[in-house]
Amino acid sequence: MALGLLCLLLPLHAQDVMEISYKEAGTPATVLSLADIGKLWFADDMLQASSASAPTQVTKASLAGISRITFKNSQTAVQRLNVSAAEGYTVYDLQGRQVLTARSMSAVQSLPRGVYVVKSNNKTIKISK
Repeated sequence: MALGLLCLLLPLHAQDVMEISYKEAGTPATVLSLADIGKLWFADDMLQASSASAPTQVTKASLAGISRITFKNSQTAVQRLNVSAAEGYTVYDLQGRQVLTARSMSAVQSLPRGVYVVKSNNKTIKISK
């Protein structure tokens, strides 16, 4: 019998985008590729970012209008990890120590908050609890 383990897949590598959210409702967030940011600076009460590929192109955002700046991995997504009762899953902490081998979800709930690597069915994902 397969159990579904719904996990938030965390970035397996560094964040690659910067997302600027605004206070004004309905204003779409500005998403900038970190690989394409040539320079990032504050001037005239504005957050400014120049493009590495087009240095004359500058994105500006009023500091007073920004509600949040977050760094994300554009590959972040929710995935379903199918766990076979026969195979179960193994959980590791970020230091690589095995912290759990189990066949039921209730065992994962007993772990302290943190980020873990889960292996099952030849798949490896990171979860945040």
